[in-house]
Parts: sequence; structure tokens; C-alpha cells
Amino acid sequence: MADRGYRSIEVTVINNTRASLVVQGGSTAGANSTWIAGERPTTSSVMPQYSIVTWGVMTTDQDSAASASVTLTGLGHKPVQLRMENLASGESKVTPVGNDRIDVHCKQLNTGEDNHSQFELSFNPVEPRAC
Repeated sequence: MADRGYRSIEVTVINNTRASLVVQGGSTAGANSTWIAGERPTTSSVMPQYSIVTWGVMTTDQDSAASASVTLTGLGHKPVQLRMENLASGESKVTPVGNDRIDVHCKQLNTGEDNHSQFELSFNPVEPRAC
């Protein structure tokens, strides 16, 4: 298992869309947040249709949050964005923003650990709706 520091958050993304998505960027927030080894998004990397990837961020400072954001394009008129945070207060959350072609479903997974959280995001195609 990779070093996850004092506090961490990992997000597994499942691309169930009908397109490949491209990472436009990923960045950590805060002076003490760093990517978990092997879980850093790479700019211009392609996430093929029906693929799965895990991104994770950590901090070794017990008074700091572990937080980061990732932006993807490739389907829809706007980028898809997600922000992941495991705050010093103990609250963990992922804030995904879909677009006109991608609907994002998010669920937190049970890790059994207070300072380490995991989420699963499923990127799904927006289904046409009848009037």
C-alpha cells in the first residue's frame, strides 16, 4: 500500500460515458497536500471509455487538509471537474461538477479508518428526457 500520510482521500473514477476523456489538469490545494505515489493525474493523459482510474492526495500534517482538484474534457460543452477534500475537522467530501453530456454519481466507501477516506465516482452519459 502506498504511503497515505496522516490524512488522505482517494477517488476512483469509472468512465461509463461513450467517449474518452482527457485530463486537462490536476492540482493540490494547500501547502501541505501532495499526491499519493502512483495516484497523480497526468495532464493530457486519456481516460478511455469504460476505464477506471484512482487519484489520491494526502498530507502528513495533522492540522492540514488533504485536498486537490482534477479537470477533464472530451465530452460535452464544458469541462468536468471534481474537488476532493479530507479536512482537518475530519469531514471528507468530493464535489463533482458534470456537464451537459456527463452525469456524475458519487458514493463514499467505508474504509474503517478515521483519517483516510475513499469515494467512487461514476461518469455516466446524460440520458435524453422526454418533454
